[in-house]
Amino acid sequence: MGDESGDRSGVILALEVEVRDVLTRAGFVVHGLEDERDAGVRVYSDVMPDAGAGVHVQWMVSDQLRTAAQAAFGRGDSTDGSRGLHRTANEVMSKALLEIVVSAGFAAVLANDPVPYVVQVYLPHENGSASG
Repeated sequence: MGDESGDRSGVILALEVEVRDVLTRAGFVVHGLEDERDAGVRVYSDVMPDAGAGVHVQWMVSDQLRTAAQAAFGRGDSTDGSRGLHRTANEVMSKALLEIVVSAGFAAVLANDPVPYVVQVYLPHENGSASG
């Protein structure tokens, strides 16, 4: 069974390369987990054999906006525009990223648990979906 796990990991990592390529061709600058503070699209793999396995695509707002929104939230200031901008940017961009990867033939969903606004791209044979 260890070989199956290794094969699965290899397939997921290859899928990540394909997703990165599609998003780059669509005009996005794509980052990985190591670029935690960079704004733009973050793409990374989860190779663990659980429901979270696959490739994850996440829009990252600027560190400046993220910090301002967190501070406003901490103060309980619902009138601070940074909170709404942060939420709206994440909502709109996650939906756009989902539509882009699906239009490229990938099987994907907006998986808001445990992290909100993350697009999860599945392996072709999972969840009854097929990708190209």
